[in-house]
Amino acid sequence: MPDDARSLPVLATDPVADPRAVVQGDRYRITVLTDGLVRLEYAEDGVFEDRASTFAIRRRLPVPAFRVLDDGPNLEVVTNRFRLVYDKGPFSTSGLSVAVQGA
Repeated sequence: MPDDARSLPVLATDPVADPRAVVQGDRYRITVLTDGLVRLEYAEDGVFEDRASTFAIRRRLPVPAFRVLDDGPNLEVVTNRFRLVYDKGPFSTSGLSVAVQGA
């Protein structure tokens, strides 16, 4: 390994979100990171990635206010900044939508 590679900074990570910020089914996981930022995961085998990523090295953030409405086939996650509607299937343009609300 080149000497300069050993001198690269190492960022502290905390990649697992507070469980109170997670909405999860057998094949999907939705993490409400902030009132305007959501992480969406879908896995046929129900196994999800918890390692840090370029997108989010720290997911353990204060849990924002949100509500979940689950009527069986559909799920809604609502904050003061977005409304997510999801059919609990593989992500698609017909089964997942996010509408921005307010400021």
